[in-house]
Formats: sequence, structure tokens, C-alpha cells
Amino acid sequence: MTFVLRWLGKLHIKPLWLVAAVLCGLLLHIGLVLALMHLWPNQAYAALAKLSASNQMIVLEPVSAGHQPLPFLSPAERYALCRFDLRKGPVTINATLGDDDWLIAIYNPSGENVYAISGADLERRDVELVLALRDNDHAASLPIIRDGGITTAVGLSDRTGIAVVEAPSTRTAYAKSTEKLLAQATCVQRAKAKTPEG
Repeated sequence: MTFVLRWLGKLHIKPLWLVAAVLCGLLLHIGLVLALMHLWPNQAYAALAKLSASNQMIVLEPVSAGHQPLPFLSPAERYALCRFDLRKGPVTINATLGDDDWLIAIYNPSGENVYAISGADLERRDVELVLALRDNDHAASLPIIRDGGITTAVGLSDRTGIAVVEAPSTRTAYAKSTEKLLAQATCVQRAKAKTPEG
């Protein structure tokens, strides 16, 4: 330690200035790392934009060592995805969950999970989510009973994102039924209500 202080004395650098420079460097490094999350384009979202049009559900091929359509997908799961766009109005996600291990999750364009519900959380297998822009930054998820079924309205602050239906693929006996249920999942732009003329 005394060697470092002697060396700094020869360079005419005060230790306080050195500490301040190191702290500024650390703050700059932390700031850059946090900023990259928002500045760098999300790879999954960009890759999905190439796979399908917006507001269209697609079933991804099974993940394997040689085939991974999107980053960080598990080979133990099967996926149906929809890149939704709320600029023209709400979007409805309909799916039938095979069992308690199935999951529906909503991600914003930067990859943050903003909503998720699993088969274990529900008392039913048929799920209808209506994705809409959040009004007045107000809280978001509420069930609405319509025609004997239950629709869940999910308020989002982002106009675009990804909806994911995730199913376990470890049970080979259920592979065909899993594929069928994933293929039946839909992602549809809701028609805007017409305003009465007058």
C-alpha cells in the first residue's frame, strides 16, 4: 500500500482524485450495462418478427441442439407464440390449457414478463385474455364474466409484445394432444366498436 502511495506521489496524483476516478468509472460502467437493456434490440422479439406477422399465433418447431428458433428456449417445452400489436385496438388470446403445468405469459418488447397465468392458477382449461392498453396507468388484470365464460382483461403499458403459450413436452404419450391444443390457440385483433352516427 505504501508503494502505491509513493508511486502516486511521484506522479503528483492525489489519492482522493484516484478514488473519485475509480468511482466515476464504476458508475459509468453500471449505467452503460443498465442502458444496454433498453438500447439494444431484443433478439427474441426481432427473430419472432421474421417468423410471423403481428397478431398471428404460430407453433414453434420442437427445440433441439441443432434447432433453436429463438434464444433461451427449453427443449423440455413446446411453444406457441404471438407477436401482438395493440395500435389498432385490443387483441384476444384464446387457448385451451392441457393441464396444470401449462402457462400463458405476456412479455414486453424488451423481454420483461408483465403477466403470466398457469393451468394451476385457473379453475378451468379454456382461457381468454383480452390485451389492451392500460388506461391512465391504472392497474390491470381483472376477470369479466361474459356468456357464462370468463374473459380476463390485461392492461399493458406497451403497444407491442409477445404472448407465449408454453406446454411441457416431456410426456411423449401426450405429444399429439399437446400439438393439437397448441395449434388451436389463437391471437386475433378485436374489431373496434362502431360509434353511433348522429
